[in-house]
Amino acid sequence: MDTMYAEILNGVKVRMSRPKINHIKVTKNISRYLFDQFNDKYIILIEPNLYISEKDIFFPDLVICHEDIIKDDGVYGPPELVIEILSPATHNNDKKYKFDKYFEFGVKEYWLIEPDSGYIDVYVDKKLWDTFRYVDNNTYLMFSDEQKQNVKTKVKSSIFPNLDLELEYVFYKVNINK
Repeated sequence: MDTMYAEILNGVKVRMSRPKINHIKVTKNISRYLFDQFNDKYIILIEPNLYISEKDIFFPDLVICHEDIIKDDGVYGPPELVIEILSPATHNNDKKYKFDKYFEFGVKEYWLIEPDSGYIDVYVDKKLWDTFRYVDNNTYLMFSDEQKQNVKTKVKSSIFPNLDLELEYVFYKVNINK
């Protein structure tokens, strides 16, 4: 069984393995929420072909975009929001090469999610806007009062003010490494 597929980065075909279960669970959890949130105004796509240039064709995990940039074979314009769920095989490209290309292309907001550790970094204009970390109830109870004040329970978007996603929902049934 072939469990590989490939993106094109700077003209080079980069083979990637299919996502692991935690990755799939996070994708499902977020997409379910986004489909309910953005029903008609925007289109939510899972792993579309995103045509950035002749040398760069990416498969982001999730995108939120306007319908007018979508064709039968993929997306041909900058999405409003790109979400990449990191895996060991894609981690470096998602955080470096693709990071730069997304913002050069005109993506407004970029989320990097680490499913195994429960982190979400939200970037706007190539700058870290905020970091969110899922903390389960048992861990939270062991925090000091000062640590509890710094715990964020929702991931928020800078461009979609109504996008207020509970981290508990994002990481529902995901095995977090502590």
